[in-house]
Amino acid sequence: MPVPNWGVFKQCPVTGTLAPAGSGKVQICLHGVAMEGTINIGGLDTTFRGPGLVQGGTGSLGAAPSWADALDGQSFSAPQQVLAKPVLAALGNPAGVVPPAQSQVYVVAQQAGPMAFGVVGDAIVTTVPLSFHLINPLVGPNCYVGTPNDPVVLNLTTGTSGALTGTLGTPNVARGAILYTVGTEVVDGQFSTPGATGCGSGGVWDSAIDTNNGLPSASGANEAILYGSFDLATARQVAHHLGDPPPAPAAYPGGFAQMMAQVTGTGGSAQPFRR
Repeated sequence: MPVPNWGVFKQCPVTGTLAPAGSGKVQICLHGVAMEGTINIGGLDTTFRGPGLVQGGTGSLGAAPSWADALDGQSFSAPQQVLAKPVLAALGNPAGVVPPAQSQVYVVAQQAGPMAFGVVGDAIVTTVPLSFHLINPLVGPNCYVGTPNDPVVLNLTTGTSGALTGTLGTPNVARGAILYTVGTEVVDGQFSTPGATGCGSGGVWDSAIDTNNGLPSASGANEAILYGSFDLATARQVAHHLGDPPPAPAAYPGGFAQMMAQVTGTGGSAQPFRR
């Protein structure tokens, strides 16, 4: 991953208000990238190819996880992926169905609820509610696993989740005030997954997708493993370097040193990068 510059935080809401209510104002800007990994929901497996992106603002890393969405509304984005199974296999190879010209099923993950980011115990946790849009002519345009009313909620951690264990990687310092990590692995082995909805005309393929792929699937039957990096900086520093009005009152009174201590307390020691 390249060494970050201040431009990676251009979508940070430096004066934004955090959710949930009562969490105060943005104090930390976050830019996270996932470059590769796997996301397996029931029997629907996907090899993830990035970059997947999370960006926005959070509060003090010592407080409960919180979030303010990116200025452009794109707090989460990821490229279209390809399901490991062709469409007929995902449907259980139903008799009498003519194989479509396009056998691949494409998957688009979409943010489906409020995110959160913070330090929980000895790990960094990023909460991302998602819906997975399954795309193939045979299943129609509205086939989803997870919806805004019943999302797939990933709690991606650098710590332990079920049988999986992630790592913060190596923290480094760029431009004197950006904390960035190298070799980060985030995992979730405990999320549950709802059944499919809207697949085929009137949902005719919903039950076939569920039956043949173990959906809905309980905690322990799904897993997400993603490899990438985090970039963090105080909102005050981001505002200063990008020419925005600074947050008021003064955010994160301990500044970069406080943020560094809270992040590196989850493991590793920061390596300075002077440029």
